[in-house]
Order: sequence, then C-alpha cells, then structure tokens
Amino acid sequence: GHLSAAVKEVLTETTIMHHLIEVDPVLSRVSVHLANYLEIPFDVYPQDAIMPLPLEESDIVIGDLPIGYYPVDERSKEMKLGF
Repeated sequence: GHLSAAVKEVLTETTIMHHLIEVDPVLSRVSVHLANYLEIPFDVYPQDAIMPLPLEESDIVIGDLPIGYYPVDERSKEMKLGF
C-alpha cells in the first residue's frame, strides 16, 4: 500500500487504477486502511503474487520483494535465500 500511495503522489496527472497484492494478511488490512485514509481507490488482493492473479491486463506493474517473514509455508519451503 505504501509503494502504491507513493506512486500516486508522484504521478498526479495520470489516471491510475491500483491493484495491490499482499501475501501477509495483516499488511493487507493495513493497506485497506491506508487506501481509505488517503482516499485512493485500491483493489487489495490478499494472496501470493506468484500465484495466478484475478487481474485484467495492465500497462505497468510495480512491485517490491518480500523480505523476512513469508506466511505461505507451502511456497516458502520451495524458496532459496540468495545470501
């Protein structure tokens, strides 16, 4: 939610529809509250971005990588750390 809000702040002359994908249920709820507080229309999908997404075609995708706790145990067992 914070990344999307920052993009909205910079691109003031551009119409943007925000689709947020958040795997952590707590951060997903925080994103909803942030969107309501900032009065920015967000669609929040509480799921893993690696899995198939219920989104239409997009012109651009911006993301940040998960660091630290990863709440999907089945998926995290398949991941390897890069350090």
